[in-house]
Parts: sequence; C-alpha cells; structure tokens
Amino acid sequence: MSGLRETLALAPSPDLANFYREKLARADAFYTEFEKQLERCKLVQDDFRKTQLDLQQRLVELAELQNALQKNQETLMAEKQRTFELAKENDQLKVRELEDRKKIRYLLSLAQSKPTRRTERPEATTSSDTYKRARLETGADVNGGHTRKRPVPATGDEGVDIHTLQITNQGLQLKVNALETQLVEQKAYYERLNTTLANQSTLLTQQEMLRARRDAQALALSGEKYHQIHRFYTDNLKELLHLRQEKEKVETEHHQAARALEAECKTLRSRMVHAEGELRSTQKAHSTNSSVAQLVLHHIIQSGQTVERKVSAHFEATIIDLQRRLELASQELLSTKREESRNQTRYTQKIDSLNQQVERTKTSFQAYRTRMYLELEGLITDCASLLRRLVSYQQTVLRLDIPNESASVLLRSAEDHSSRIDKLVQDLGRLKQRCLDQR
Repeated sequence: MSGLRETLALAPSPDLANFYREKLARADAFYTEFEKQLERCKLVQDDFRKTQLDLQQRLVELAELQNALQKNQETLMAEKQRTFELAKENDQLKVRELEDRKKIRYLLSLAQSKPTRRTERPEATTSSDTYKRARLETGADVNGGHTRKRPVPATGDEGVDIHTLQITNQGLQLKVNALETQLVEQKAYYERLNTTLANQSTLLTQQEMLRARRDAQALALSGEKYHQIHRFYTDNLKELLHLRQEKEKVETEHHQAARALEAECKTLRSRMVHAEGELRSTQKAHSTNSSVAQLVLHHIIQSGQTVERKVSAHFEATIIDLQRRLELASQELLSTKREESRNQTRYTQKIDSLNQQVERTKTSFQAYRTRMYLELEGLITDCASLLRRLVSYQQTVLRLDIPNESASVLLRSAEDHSSRIDKLVQDLGRLKQRCLDQR
C-alpha cells in the first residue's frame, strides 16, 4: 500500500518515466534471478554427470565383483574336488585300517598260542605224526639215506625260549595297541577334517549366494536409480529450455512494451506541452484554439485508452501465462512428491518465485490502473479549467464593445465548445468509473 500511495502521489508527466524505469529495474532483477536459477540448473546438470560417472564406476566395481565371484566359484569347485579326493583317501585308509586289524588279530592269535610240547593220546596220532616225533626224539636226519642224531634241548633252554616268546608277545601287543590308537587318532582327525571341509564348503556356498544376491539387488537398484535420474534430468532440461525460450520472448516483449510506452510518454508530453501552448494562445484566437484543444484532448483520451487497452491486454496475457505456468508447476510438484527432498524444495522455490512474479505483475497492473485513474482525474481537471477559461472568455466577450453579430457568433461557438467539453468530461467520468469498477 505504501508503494501504491507513492505512485498515486507522483505527478503524471515526469514521474511516469521513473515508474517505468523502476518497473524495468524489477524486470531486470527478475531476469537476474532467472539467470541464477539457470546456473543452479547447470549445477544440477553437473551433479547428474557426476552421478553418471559414479554409476559407471559402480558398474566397473560390479564387473570386478562378478569376476571375483567367478574366481571364488572356481576355488569352491577346487575345494569340492579336494574334499572328494580326501574322502577317497579316507575310504582307502579305512580299508587299510580293516586290513591292519585283520593282521593284528592274526598276530594276536599267533602270540596267544604258546609253543609248548604237545601231549597227545597215542590213539589220536597218525603214522606220519609218530614218524616225525620219533625223528625229533632220536635226532635222526634223513639225508640221502644217512641218519644223524640231533641234540635234544635241555630243560633250561626251553624256559629261555618261553620267556623270550612272552617278551615278544608283550612287545607285539604294545605295538598293536599303539597302532590301534594311531588308527583311532587318524580316523578322528580325518573325520574332523571332513566336517571342517563340509562346513567351509557350505559357508562358502552361502556367502557366494548372498554376495550374488546382494550384487544383483544393488545392480537392479542402481539401474533403477540411474533411469529415474536420467528421466528427471531430461524433464528438467526440457523445462529449462522451455523457460529460457519464454524468458527471451517475455524479455523482448517487455523491452518493446517499455520502448513503446516511453515513446508514447514522450509524445504525450510533447502533446501536453503543445496543448498548453495552444491553450495559452486561445486567449487571442478562441475559435481555432478551442477546436485544436478539443482535438488534442480527444486524441489524448484515445491514446490513453489505446495504451490502457494494450497494457491491460499485455498484463492480462502475462497473468494468464503465469497462472498457466503456475498450474503446470503445481502439477509437476504433485507428480514429484515421491522424489527426494532436494527436488521438492527446488520445486517449491520455483512455485514461490512464480507466485511472487504473479503478485508483482498484479501489483504493477493495479498501479498502472491507479495511475491511469490519476491521469484521467488530471484530464478532467484540465477540461474543467478549460471550461472555466471559456466561461471567463464569454464574460470578457460580453464586457467588451463588440458588435452584436460577432458577439453572438463568439458566444455560440463558446457554448458549442463548452458543450463538447462537458461531453468529454462525462466520457472521462465514465472511463474513470469503469477503472474504479475494474479495480
């Protein structure tokens, strides 16, 4: 309201250019802000390129992880083959263990059977046994028909042999026990080795499966994120290009409108100066000067109406365009609610800037209407002053010693001009009322 009061308090002729200069300064500020937004969009584009490079690096890392996964699978296959070989060796060791146990049992059976002299019954012996026993007792040795007596061992030698056999038997039993413990330890070791290898193989398979699943999920998420970012930035680039084109169009239109308004302001000033000069010269030549003033006023009113129509149409078009852009921005905001907070803040800032632009255009349009209202009031006051001058001119004509015919002609022309001025005042009042209704 303070800015509106200041614009209302300004004079119509010299301050109009200042008003338009301020308006152009605001437009330049808006365009500088728009250029800042373009720079922000460029920064966002740079971030997009950085994310693309990061995504490429992630893809390279994923390829390396896939190669590592393949190598781990190869090592897993090698470990499986090794487990198969160890299982084969374990089976072979079990077979050897069984064979060793058979040998140990055989040795134990041999060790437990003591070599004592057998006392058999004579009826149970055969002829061959009696023959062998007789040869052993007599010590005879048949070798080519010659008989040789063998020395019969004494009882002391037989005791020594039994003692040595017992010692060897105990040594064999100790060896057998050691072999059994060694076999048990080897069996337990190989069982533990098989269990650890099986656990390692299961852990490796689970880890590889989890890693492959995680890599697949990360690859899918990164691909989806890349596509979303690509779509988002392509849409933003399209919108940026569209806004840039609109900015150029609006800038050219504003410059053209400002130039046209400055030219019209200059013409109006010159015409006002010319009209004032002509009004001053009406004191000497009433008929010509009054008609010229009327034409000038009529032309001024028409030019003011045309300027008002042009500016109102231009501002209405800009308001409609900005409202349309505001609706589009709101739709885009609704469509991008699910995106990240950074995009939401950027769109809200854009909508706020558009709202501010709409408010600025509305305030400028209202200020223009108030200024036109003030200009109409000034024109009405000028017409009233001109009417008062005509009345004073009639009074001076009546006071002067002028012939009746010329005086009547002058009075009729003055009345005609006063009626026309009254019509102009009424038209200006209607235009003023229309401006008030539009406010």
